[in-house]
Amino acid sequence: MVQQGELGFPQGHGRWFLLDPIACDKRRASKRPSPDRPVGAIVFGHFGDRIGRKSMLVTTLMLMGLATFLIGVLPTYGQIGVAARPD
Repeated sequence: MVQQGELGFPQGHGRWFLLDPIACDKRRASKRPSPDRPVGAIVFGHFGDRIGRKSMLVTTLMLMGLATFLIGVLPTYGQIGVAARPD
């Protein structure tokens, strides 16, 4: 978390990047609830019953690993500037 913040924010920003995820959660909580969890449960539950729970577990773990990898290869603030911070 600290390494990602140091790379994604400009120099002289202090330690505000540690509070940024908290601010994002508060902004999202103030809006209407997100339907991604129930929709994901319906979709993966359906295919879990048809294909098998173990294969769906492996699929979800692979998707989470892919998302984590893609976050790791995001360009830094030094590479693309202000566009590195989606505010």
